[in-house]
Amino acid sequence: MNQIDLRVSKIFRMSGARRLHAGIDIYNLTNADTVLAQNNTYTTNSTVWTRPTQILMARFFKLSATFDF
Repeated sequence: MNQIDLRVSKIFRMSGARRLHAGIDIYNLTNADTVLAQNNTYTTNSTVWTRPTQILMARFFKLSATFDF
């Protein structure tokens, strides 16, 4: 299983002691559909055997900002 997460942030300094810390976090950057769990029970119904029951979470991102004054 491979999952690439990325975080980019920047500190913007303003007049005096003020500053803004802005960032973005991107999870599962490659958006892979890696199978984490599958049904290993063999039955005569071949559509159930090896069916994925859990896959890696989809790509999503989070924006963040902190203002210090």
